[in-house]
Amino acid sequence: MANYKDIHGALIETVSSDPDNPVNGQVWYNSAEQKLKGFKENPAGSWASGGNLNTGRSLMGSAGIQTAALAVGGDSNSPPPPGRDLAIVESYNGSSWTEITDLGSSRRRISAAGTQTSAIAAGGFEPPSVAKAETWNGSSWTEVNDLQQARSSTGMAGASNTSALIFGGGPPAGDVTAETESYDGTNWTELSDLNTSGYGSTGTGIATAAICFDRASTSDAAQTVVETWNGSAWTEVANLNTPRYYSGGAGTSTAALCFGGASPSNVANNEAWNGSAWTEVGDLSTAISGNGGEGTQASALSFGGSPGVNSTEEFTYPVETTVTFTVS
Repeated sequence: MANYKDIHGALIETVSSDPDNPVNGQVWYNSAEQKLKGFKENPAGSWASGGNLNTGRSLMGSAGIQTAALAVGGDSNSPPPPGRDLAIVESYNGSSWTEITDLGSSRRRISAAGTQTSAIAAGGFEPPSVAKAETWNGSSWTEVNDLQQARSSTGMAGASNTSALIFGGGPPAGDVTAETESYDGTNWTELSDLNTSGYGSTGTGIATAAICFDRASTSDAAQTVVETWNGSAWTEVANLNTPRYYSGGAGTSTAALCFGGASPSNVANNEAWNGSAWTEVGDLSTAISGNGGEGTQASALSFGGSPGVNSTEEFTYPVETTVTFTVS
């Protein structure tokens, strides 16, 4: 029978403390603890529970990172009355949500981008779809110039309340758009259209380097279409593995995540984008759609969802773990 050295080319090292930077599959004996240990890496990553939203909702705008995020407006999906539009805004500090200053008007299917202290929210459904835009400075919302086209269920990307990109949208079914507009802190300017129109899309990145993934067509059919933006034009790239719309997203145009969504029923699927292809990674704990999403590919946040969900999940990718072996 082959021993460990024959297989791996080395004896199991005896150490007094665990190594600082072990490699995947490394095994050692901790003499101080008198335990045989090893290191494993889970390339799929995993989700863990975070603090609950104070108000359950879906179809909201989102901005920020995993430890400093905003949930903006949305749909309560619960009585009274059913489908209640919200102006409520909440702020996340990495463990809990706190209600802060409301939007100027209640809206669902609204989009947002930026940071926890410098964000912009635009479009939405009151009903009908609106062109309203508001900026956030960390303490209050200010109404600014309207979008050129009233719309809801759009994708959005941006780094602050003075630099954002909005694309696609509805109202849902029958009247979707491919139009793209950029915001410079004062005005919205129409730019090159998406190659494929749709509503319920998700966007992430910045105003000059964004990605639009998932959307629904005029017939409410979930799509796998993905497009990237280089500051002047959209280019279709590799498709998602699972068709969906109203998903959560995080990351950049070259390192993104797409999680949850409707296909048309809710899914828990999470896919990672490396700039050329999508790979299935660790799924959400619960199938959901209309969820907010923020953060990076390695450290993402999913919150809320339909119907009126208030739960939050935090993603870590990859997951590295030191394990202790037991001998029988």
